[in-house]
Amino acid sequence: EAEPPLAPEDDYSVSIETLKNSCVLRQIGDIVQVQELYRENSPLHMFDQVVAINGHVITSMEDLPEEVRTGKPGACSSVCQTVFPSLASYFWHPTALMTRAPFGYRIRVPTDQQGHIYFSHFISMVKVAMMEEASAQEVIFANDPQVKVGILRGGSRLRRAT
Repeated sequence: EAEPPLAPEDDYSVSIETLKNSCVLRQIGDIVQVQELYRENSPLHMFDQVVAINGHVITSMEDLPEEVRTGKPGACSSVCQTVFPSLASYFWHPTALMTRAPFGYRIRVPTDQQGHIYFSHFISMVKVAMMEEASAQEVIFANDPQVKVGILRGGSRLRRAT
């Protein structure tokens, strides 16, 4: 019986070996995420984010063990040495805490401070205006209820203007 797929933003753990051998990682802001997958049957998915390794929060590529960053074993950064204090750590299978992020890096700037958002909202209002009122919510992709209401109102005003 197959396990159900994880929902967006669910956390899961993988071994460092799986992380090292399955993907290419990329840093975007203070997030390290999967950029490319090597194996189709990997538990990792595109854009999944590395949250922590053995409880140590990962905020940059420098926080990762060198063998994960480069694919080659070698000396660790100072942060890595706090995560892997001795060779004994290799015997207890270090793990990476990952989180699903199927849409990639989340912008943390409030929507009212993002200039491109106004254009996106206007386009959504135009789409709402072109649809029947009953099905207008189907074309709105926003997770803030106030934003949805604003787009619906704007679309309604555009619909009445035509």
